[in-house]
Amino acid sequence: MNTRNWLRFWKIVLVLTLGVVGGSFESKGAEQQINVPLWEPHDFLFSGQSTNDNPFSIPFAAEVTGPKGSKLLLPGFYDGNSVWKIRVSPTMIGEWKLVTHSSMAQLNGRDLAFVCVANPSPIIHGGLRVDPLHPYHFVFEDGARCFPLGYECDWLWALDMTNANLPTVNRLLDKLAASGFNY
Repeated sequence: MNTRNWLRFWKIVLVLTLGVVGGSFESKGAEQQINVPLWEPHDFLFSGQSTNDNPFSIPFAAEVTGPKGSKLLLPGFYDGNSVWKIRVSPTMIGEWKLVTHSSMAQLNGRDLAFVCVANPSPIIHGGLRVDPLHPYHFVFEDGARCFPLGYECDWLWALDMTNANLPTVNRLLDKLAASGFNY
């Protein structure tokens, strides 16, 4: 696991621990800036004890406001153990604000701010769109072209039908992966 994943792991452990002990995932004192890379999903966690027998039926959403007045209305979801999540993937670099809406008082009106920063990954280009200039082509949000490829090899199972280790199938799939076919 790389350093970034370890930091995320420990951040989640800390947040979950504070949420269970303190009853809230957001600090109310000196808040640390939350940086979220462009086009990368980020889960914001909120805690609250539900008296409802089915916490999945509790309405939960957030209005997320970003640079240039962009607004997103995002559904939230119950994730178990009195934790609700709003998953945000910001589409513009800059400051964002999030305000929750719910019929459950503990989840309603919770607000926070975060900053969308440049994405360090060279393979993240944003959502896939139909190219407005060439409607039979695709582009990513940053303008990078997408060339979807398909490879028909559903017949391969027959070559290894009697061998559970699938040597022929695995050899072909390894070659495809080594060529960057399935990025």
